[in-house]
Amino acid sequence: MIGYRPAAFQVKEPLMKQLSISVLVALSTISLSAASLIGCGGGDDAACGAACTSGTGGTGAGGQGQGGSGQNEPKTCVVDKIPGTPDGRCGCVRPENHEICPATGPTTDCNSNNAKERNVEACGTFITLARDPSGNPSEITRTTGTEEYAGTGPVDLGCFQQSSWPKEAATKTIKMKGFARNFANGCDSKGSKIEVYTVKRGGADDGLPGDLVGKAVTIVDGPCNNDAACRLRVVEGKCKIGDERKERAFVYEGLPTETELIVKSTSADGMNGFTTLYDYVYIPNSAVQKDGDAEVWDHDVRVVVTGDYTVIPTTAIGRQVTDGNGSVAGEIHDCGDVRVTGASVDISSTRAYRGYFTDNEASPLPDPSRSSLGTSTLGLYSTIDIPPGPARVSAVGVQGGKVVTLGYADIRVFPDAITAVTFRGFRPFQAKVAAGKLAAREADPQPGLDAPREPAPHVLREPFFARRRR
Repeated sequence: MIGYRPAAFQVKEPLMKQLSISVLVALSTISLSAASLIGCGGGDDAACGAACTSGTGGTGAGGQGQGGSGQNEPKTCVVDKIPGTPDGRCGCVRPENHEICPATGPTTDCNSNNAKERNVEACGTFITLARDPSGNPSEITRTTGTEEYAGTGPVDLGCFQQSSWPKEAATKTIKMKGFARNFANGCDSKGSKIEVYTVKRGGADDGLPGDLVGKAVTIVDGPCNNDAACRLRVVEGKCKIGDERKERAFVYEGLPTETELIVKSTSADGMNGFTTLYDYVYIPNSAVQKDGDAEVWDHDVRVVVTGDYTVIPTTAIGRQVTDGNGSVAGEIHDCGDVRVTGASVDISSTRAYRGYFTDNEASPLPDPSRSSLGTSTLGLYSTIDIPPGPARVSAVGVQGGKVVTLGYADIRVFPDAITAVTFRGFRPFQAKVAAGKLAAREADPQPGLDAPREPAPHVLREPFFARRRR
């Protein structure tokens, strides 16, 4: 959703403590090893119900209950349970490369928003794994054939391997140069404004904009001759005059690299022409190029006209976003910044909708028919009508028959606005947190958390996806 690198100005768009109980598999064949079981509260797979226990010494759905205060209370049966997280976890499966996850942060409330129906836990967020039209888990692939962020070969997950975790680098000051680019139905970016802020971390303000960086830039009117000042883009059936969308150039000075930032776009006049968009970005030094004597990050900034803030949720949920709530959207890319098709995404907060978009690169809209299929070739996802506050977005996929994480982001949902976050692998500030967590465990091993991952009694070790879909 964020970023744009055209080949030319005139472009025709192709629109989850080791188990302390014996689990009797009665309802179905459990096809996970204990290393993958993390506990559940009545998930959508029968194996989840069979693997968890409930009640005070009573007989649970899958075995003899232990502890607890109610006959049907979901119990914890987890592997590598994250300290501070609630009992009765929903997800059955934790991704292979979950070591990247922080020990704290926003987590999904297992008792809300149909979270118990989600079968994967990734960094505290519960996600329903995508399946193909035949009901089989979808293998993630790289997108090919789109105008931007396309690539070939297998999905690159190298940056999630501990030996390849990205390291912090020295920051430098650069320019951001690009075009203010309308999303979906907008036809001209004039009248929009771009501001960049640092990101607050820790405490009650975590994820909020910090200090303004540099000076705000207003996108002004002027001739549009399909040149370096204003790019014309053909969007059939969307814009009245010649079906051409006007994307106007900007230069934003004084941005730090290797730093979490929020790029905010909104209406310059404070009126209702554009919906406020908060885009969480990170500029690695490797993305900076020389432009004469200057160092430049080539990056287009998305602007969203007010009408799209109505059209998109109406397409997805048949109504507008509740006043005071917000939405989150973005793309899933791999470590090589290539879009990922078939990825599964969700948010820790209560939401009215989670879904994916059409393949229409010029004017993408939510596609309810893709709800169980995962991301399209655009890698686009959205979660709509979310109460404001801190949240975590996580993404997973299946590669070689194994569930793998595609990243996480701690963000803020803003009232009456859109939060954008595009996953581009694992970032240095996230790797620093993960390394600190692992170092703390090595210094002070915790029984259960650091016990060897051996199969629980009576759990059959079969390929995860060999079991019959429930």
